[in-house]
Amino acid sequence: MVVESAVVRDLVAGTCAGAAQLVVGFPFDTVKVKLQNAPAGHYGSVMDAVRHTLAEHGSSGLFKGMGVPLATVAVFNAVLFSINGVMRKVVAAASGLHANQVDSFSVAQFAACGAGAGVGVSILATPTELIKCRLQAAAKGVYKGPIDVAKQLLASAGPAGLFRGYVPTVMREVPGCAIYFATYEGLKKAFAKQKDVSVAQLGTAEIMTSGSLAGLAFWCSVYPADVVKTLIQTDSDTHPRFRSTWHCLREIVAKDGVRALYRGAAPCFVRAAPSNAVCFVVYEGVARFLAG
Repeated sequence: MVVESAVVRDLVAGTCAGAAQLVVGFPFDTVKVKLQNAPAGHYGSVMDAVRHTLAEHGSSGLFKGMGVPLATVAVFNAVLFSINGVMRKVVAAASGLHANQVDSFSVAQFAACGAGAGVGVSILATPTELIKCRLQAAAKGVYKGPIDVAKQLLASAGPAGLFRGYVPTVMREVPGCAIYFATYEGLKKAFAKQKDVSVAQLGTAEIMTSGSLAGLAFWCSVYPADVVKTLIQTDSDTHPRFRSTWHCLREIVAKDGVRALYRGAAPCFVRAAPSNAVCFVVYEGVARFLAG
């Protein structure tokens, strides 16, 4: 099947990749959010958080809140991969390269493309993550579903309420996506050089390894921003604990130390490898299929 438009290929491949990534990684994400949002010492360990979740909600509790990101994953990943593709053309033109010379990009050029993609997805990610986190962190019966979360937010804070946590989301997505795509593409180039083949000739093993390490690089570099984002987005609407991103950061460190900025990191890092391996294998596979 041949699809001439690179943007359309990125849209379709990104959608499929995001859906696969979400299904594989969502239970880990649920545990991460619970650990981030709980008071210090509330859960004895990662497995304790899992046991509490299963006891209160059953196995479906690990997928609580997945409806919102799954419903928007088409748009989210389409935006991420298509903006990254557009940014490649922009960077290539600025560097005096042809659009098909992307393989000659430096790591810094791939990072610039990823940062641009991060700016675009932050706008969509904020309300999506806000609703997801509230569903994941809430006790049973607080919300009837994602629509109910949105209604309550609109009633208490108006449309602006849906963008609570935008600043830490940008702090996560822009540098994170820069590192994500730079790591992925840099590793692929290294593998291709080692095997003396083109990047397009790399096999599933190299793509999975590059994707796994790219996912780990993303989360290792921006995890504290994700903790701040979660706490702001799950804060009370009527009696908020935090006045701003910086106030939240100071309060966390002052109360529980720097280690609190890495609360919930274990399930997040464990999730990063398989979910991003699957993401890029699906993306590359679909994109190559559509390109003929």
